[in-house]
Amino acid sequence: MTVLSTRDRRIIPLLSDLGAGESEVILLGVEHPQSLLVMDDALGRKIARMNDLTITGTLGVLLKAKQTGLVSEIAPLLRQLIACGMWISPAVESMILARAGE
Repeated sequence: MTVLSTRDRRIIPLLSDLGAGESEVILLGVEHPQSLLVMDDALGRKIARMNDLTITGTLGVLLKAKQTGLVSEIAPLLRQLIACGMWISPAVESMILARAGE
């Protein structure tokens, strides 16, 4: 993983319906099209897909961490995310846990 900054932040305010963070992630994706963007915002994901960018979300990162052995379980991490205010539908939670073999 590499943390990058955009080359030209002037375009970020032009993406007016997105927050600054989502806008910068999309801009970075355009500047570095081989990148995997981590984004949960629905509108941001839609715009990223429209620009043929590769995306995953927080739950995708957790699933990959489980698959590669970085974490042994993701169920406790999902509970922590929910406790912190992240909304995860029961259907999505079940699907992620099933994919993780939990």
